[in-house]
Amino acid sequence: MTMLQQSRVADVRRRVTDAEQSLVQRHGVFGDSIRHTLGQLRHGLDRAHEQCGSVGDRAWAEYVSDLDRGLSALDSEVARAVEAPNGGPAVTDTLVIHSTALELTGWRLRFSLLDEASGDRSTVEKHLSMAEQELQRCRTAQANGDQVGTTSLEQSVRALRGV
Repeated sequence: MTMLQQSRVADVRRRVTDAEQSLVQRHGVFGDSIRHTLGQLRHGLDRAHEQCGSVGDRAWAEYVSDLDRGLSALDSEVARAVEAPNGGPAVTDTLVIHSTALELTGWRLRFSLLDEASGDRSTVEKHLSMAEQELQRCRTAQANGDQVGTTSLEQSVRALRGV
């Protein structure tokens, strides 16, 4: 791993860890779920960013800015879910859905770096597409007030991390 990659990965890890600590501080009753979900996000972004040294400085800055906005939105959505009448399940679903969206953005960036002829590209594309479809299904269910069920989403992201 190059120094640039190490620096970028460390910066992203710090941002996610800061967001995690802030969420746990304000919503300690959900601390275990917060720590678990954001730990999974860190792990997934570590994998997604394995080739981040190839990303241009401007594109990386935009990506990190989007990540910051996404972490801020996650914070707001968790606060809203905590206040919801069904509490716990809504918080857990919100954590999984929003953190998965952030991770998939990192994977989308990695996918953009893969050579068109690479066998890895088609594998990543297949798994990324499946995860994005599951994410959309969960978002739709959540927006409609239906039971979300994030198991398939989590499985599709685990498969993506394995490529």
